[in-house]
Amino acid sequence: GETWYMDQPDYSPGFCVNGLFNLRLNKYFNLRVTPGMYFGNRIIKMRDTSSEQTLQQNVKSAFVVMPIDIKYSALRYRNARPYITAGVMPAFDVTKKNNDYLKLKPTDVYLTCGLGCDFYLPYFKLIPELKFCFGLTDVIDHERKDLTDDPSKLKITQSIKKATSAMVVLTFYFE
Repeated sequence: GETWYMDQPDYSPGFCVNGLFNLRLNKYFNLRVTPGMYFGNRIIKMRDTSSEQTLQQNVKSAFVVMPIDIKYSALRYRNARPYITAGVMPAFDVTKKNNDYLKLKPTDVYLTCGLGCDFYLPYFKLIPELKFCFGLTDVIDHERKDLTDDPSKLKITQSIKKATSAMVVLTFYFE
């Protein structure tokens, strides 16, 4: 008899630390692998429409990621070379937290697309990149055997049909 609405009212910034392995395929295409870690935080608010009861959960994530991208670069004009990327990013969440309203599965796979520009400076190359990551799998763990003793928390998990992840990542590479 309850109807719960869930919302992520604000976006919280996180940060990432990555390495960059680049294989030049030809003049325009590169294969890039950028393993690293993404750290983030989300606040999920849950509201029951009948009783106006509100609940909140802070969801922290630390992902070990292995993005594999194809990079298409334009011709260099003076000291700049714009590019676009597309690829896939498997992710593994290493945070372990139980007995909350929501529990996330430890693995996810993202489709990624992005754009950036190589800036050739006198002593190094600066590469700002904006990447959009779209999760493909349901990240909610619906099989919550740890909550069988607490039906008030279990009803929150059971009320969600599916949840997918999405990220916007701004990265600065220094070569």
